[in-house]
This record gives sequence, C-alpha cells and structure tokens, in this order.
Amino acid sequence: MEFDTLRESKLKQQDQPQDQASTNKATNPDDGSPPWPMPPATEPSQYSDQAETINSEGDQSDTIGEEPSSSSSSSSSSPPPPPPHNLLFATEQLESSSLPKPFSQFNPAPTLRLDSIRIVGAESLRPSFLQTLCRPYVDPSISFQNSPNSSVNRFLYGERVTYPLPNQTTTLKSILALTSNLANDLDRLDVFSNIDAQIVPSLEPGFGNEGVDVVLNCRKKGRVFLKSSTDLGNGEGSASIQGRVRNLFGGCETLQGSATFGTRTKQSFNLEFSLPLLSNPDHTLSVSAFATDRDQTSFASCYENLKGLRASVSSNKGLGMQNELAYECSLSSLGRLLPDASISIRKLARRPTVKSSISHTLLRDTRDDPLMPSRGSYFKMVQEYAGLGGDSNFFKAEFESSIGRRWELPFPPQAPTLRSVEEVEANLAEQGKAAEGSSPAPLDETLLREARMASSISTNVSFRTGLMRTLNGSGSLFTDRYQVGGPTCVRMFRLNGLGPKDKFDSLGGDAFWTAGASILSPVPFKPHWPLKLQAFFNAGQVSQIDMAKPLMRSENFSELLQPSASFGLGLVYLQGPLRVELNAGLPLLTRKGDSSRKGLQLGVGINFL
Repeated sequence: MEFDTLRESKLKQQDQPQDQASTNKATNPDDGSPPWPMPPATEPSQYSDQAETINSEGDQSDTIGEEPSSSSSSSSSSPPPPPPHNLLFATEQLESSSLPKPFSQFNPAPTLRLDSIRIVGAESLRPSFLQTLCRPYVDPSISFQNSPNSSVNRFLYGERVTYPLPNQTTTLKSILALTSNLANDLDRLDVFSNIDAQIVPSLEPGFGNEGVDVVLNCRKKGRVFLKSSTDLGNGEGSASIQGRVRNLFGGCETLQGSATFGTRTKQSFNLEFSLPLLSNPDHTLSVSAFATDRDQTSFASCYENLKGLRASVSSNKGLGMQNELAYECSLSSLGRLLPDASISIRKLARRPTVKSSISHTLLRDTRDDPLMPSRGSYFKMVQEYAGLGGDSNFFKAEFESSIGRRWELPFPPQAPTLRSVEEVEANLAEQGKAAEGSSPAPLDETLLREARMASSISTNVSFRTGLMRTLNGSGSLFTDRYQVGGPTCVRMFRLNGLGPKDKFDSLGGDAFWTAGASILSPVPFKPHWPLKLQAFFNAGQVSQIDMAKPLMRSENFSELLQPSASFGLGLVYLQGPLRVELNAGLPLLTRKGDSSRKGLQLGVGINFL
C-alpha cells in the first residue's frame, strides 16, 4: 500500500525486506550526539543502537599526465557517475566528533527529503489501520505547519504533527526523531516483540541524492498469552489466572480476562476488550464486565457482591499526564450477614442497589519510583456523578497528592567497606587521568552509587481527601462510602478502623482526609540491600454528613477536626512493584471509637500513604 509521494509519505507493506544501502536503529538525535551508536529516544527497549552506512558508489580514480586516446575519448562520452547520496555526508557529519560545531553556516548539514515509510512484517495489521497510524506524519491537512493554532490536532496526535512533511527539506536529525517516535508508537501497540528501524536512500529516482525512506522491520508477538500467579498485597493474598488475545481483528484490539481467588476477595472475574482510537496508542477505548465477591467481615459483619459493566476512554499525553472518562453501571448487594451484625448493617443490606455513574480521572505522575521516589510528584483527582438511573444519587470528588525527595547527608557513611562520595569521586578522577593517552580502564561506578546511597535519605509527604454529597437528601449507601485506616493507609490502626461504628462494624463516611510523612534510609553497613529503615507519621479521619442539612454547616465537619494519628519505626522491603512493611509504633491520638493497635503491624501492598 502506498500514499501519494507529493507532500505525503508512502506506506509500503512487504513480505520480505529488500537490500538496503544504509541501516540504522531508531534513536533520538536531539542530544546532539552521533546517531551510531546512540541511545534510543524513549526508555531503553529492544531497539538496536548501531548502524552502518555503506557507500554503493565505487571508488573513482583520475589519470593525470597521460595523452588522451581513442579509448579515453570514448569513455569520456559516457555519462558521469551520479554524486554520492547526502545520507552518506549527513552520517559522516554526525559521526564526526572532532568538529566543535558539526552543523554551522560554515559546515551546513546535508539536506534530506522523506520519500516513503515502509513497514515490513506487519501483515497481521489491516492496511487501513497502518494508514491511519502514519497519517499524522504525512498528512499536510493536520500538520502543525499548516494549522499551528489547531489545538484539536495537537490533542489527538501530540508531537507527531510537528515533524517535517514528506518532500520537505530537512536534516538527518529530524528524520531520526520521526523514525524513533514512529517505532515507539508501534512498540506501544503491544503486538510486536522487536522493531528494527532503517533509514535508506529512496527507491524513487525523482528525489536525486536527497530522498530517503524510513523502513521499520517488525517481529510480531505471540497472539495468545496465558499466565497464572499468586499475589500478596493490600491486606490479602490471592491466586489468579490471566489470559490475553492480541490483535483480535487486525487493529491491535485486545481481549483479556482474569479469574482471582483470595482470602478477602473470595472470587473475582473480569473480561475486558480494548482498542487504540485513531490507531494512536495515546488514546484507548475499553469495555469491561466484572464480578466480585468480597469478604468484609474483618471490619463489617457482611459480604459484598458486586457485578457491573464499565466503558472508558483514556488519554495519555506524555510527561506522566493521563485523563480518563468512564461510565459504570453496577449492581451491589450486602449479604451473608454474621449473627452479631449491627442494626445499621442490617438496614443497609435490605436489598440490592444499582449505581449508574459517569466519572473523570486526571492523573499526573512524574516520580522516578512509585514505591520509593527520590524526585518528582504524584497528583490525582477523581470526580464522579451518580444519578443516571438506579438507586445511587450523589456527587463525589477525591484528591490525592504526594512528593518525594532524596537528600545527601553531610557526614560520610560508617560502613567499613564503603568510602565517602568525595573519596570515590577522587579515585575515579585519578583513574581517568591515568588512562590519558592509553586505553582507558572501566571506572567502577558501583562504588560511587553505593556511596551515594549510604549517605542519602529519601523523604515522602502525601495527602488525600474526599467528599461525597447525595443529591436527593437521603443517606449514602454503604458501597459508596469512604473507608480509612489500616497498614497501607493510617498505620497502627486496624483495617478501615477509623470513623463511625455500630458495635464492631465500621460504617464508613462521606468525607475523609489523610496525611502522611515518611523517611527512608539504607540499613547501616548494607546500603545495597533492598531492605530500608523507615520512620513515619500518619494522621487522618473520616465522618458522615447529614445530607438533610446545608453542606457548609460546622457540625458536618466537626468530627474531621478530631484526627487520629500514629508514629513508628519499621523495615521496608521492596520486591519489584510490591512493598512489604513491618512497623512498630503506637497511636499518638485516637478519637473515641477508632480501632487502634500497638506493637507490630505488617503491611503488604503497592499504594501506601
């Protein structure tokens, strides 16, 4: 399949790759470093870092000082050989490190023109899908050059509409940036296991020595995926089996399902169908069906059963920014009450309830590590409106934010096997000087990293809050309320142990807030261990609101001004995305009725306060 080459690129799908004169891997040239070898534009992946350029022209030689002959006169009548391709000169300039300014008015970058984009090995994808995928790179009607004020195109396609169009004069750096971004798009579709990128002279003679083609060689993943696993987190253990079918209809559609059986979530089933919108991995449409049966007897004398459908459109705009608009219709019920269940739980469990709601989620995460961040911040805001039919009729708003930093300590580490950062840096500098004029020895960066870890601490501060208001003046439902407390929330309190209660049952609330601060440091003499020392302070509270009274009446929030707080020390162990904490602490403030605990507390999960 090909596009018109006039200001558009061609998309050619071939069964076998043709012989090429120049190859390179998808890289990001924006840092000004040579393209071969050079690091990729995105996170390290399977893209290769090297390339080699081969001049297809033979060496030419001139004979000087000889008399012309008949043979020479006949050869002089033959047409002169074509000039070398500009891709060769552009490659040499990028590879040259002797020039202080490789590209300047005295040494201009050779001009290139994009002729076509060819994707090899993508026979499983529909031609129309590939055409839509490449459209922002080749279509002048949506290019930022022709419509710089079009915010819609920038929202739909992002930076893809800012690259030079086909047949426009550009440089090798711009072609490399386009190649890297397109290869990253194909990788994010999750249908290819390996993508190799090449930039080669154009096959079309009309472009002379400036035309180039972008060739992407793809190796597809297996279509069916099955996995079984055991999980431990958020206060429960579970075993699950997961299955996934990729590229269901040739447009990168995915059908996946899971079945989970655990200690608290007795059983959970989920089936989801998703596809990229506009062939763009930044925008995803998902439709799912779910059913869960959860044991709530650890804080309420009942079991909760939930079944429903959910549809969502999500957008990932880069820089950690995500948006999601979702609709959910669910049926929930409380059943299998314990004999000593409170009157409040028995009233809430009279009949099943239906919720039909629409929600919007805004998330921005720039942390370098979600479990132990050393820089960046996390921000999340959720707004939900229920009242599109059913029994639930409310508006709910939630906000969450956290920030983490790493701080260098002014004193050196006490470990006898480690040196201070200054000593290690001085040693590395001496090694570098000794290596001048000879083959440099590899510098031991591990010592420097361990020294920095041994002389630094990580701090994290987080805050969460939420408010729900029913729109019909009636009380809220149990399944819609907030629950606060536990080893992953406000430590040294029992699971969902804060807030209103009836006998031993936690009823939840309509408004809440929590705040936490923690300090993490390496274990003395073992800074490279995944085990860390922790000191924490947590506080929070949850309360119910009288929906029949105006929202801003002081009595609605008086209980929120009576926080429960705790302090303690502990050990933190990291295993992949899982975080395990063993803390020893005590409550500093306890509101009447809150379920606290002293001594040791074990917390396992992913999201901690």
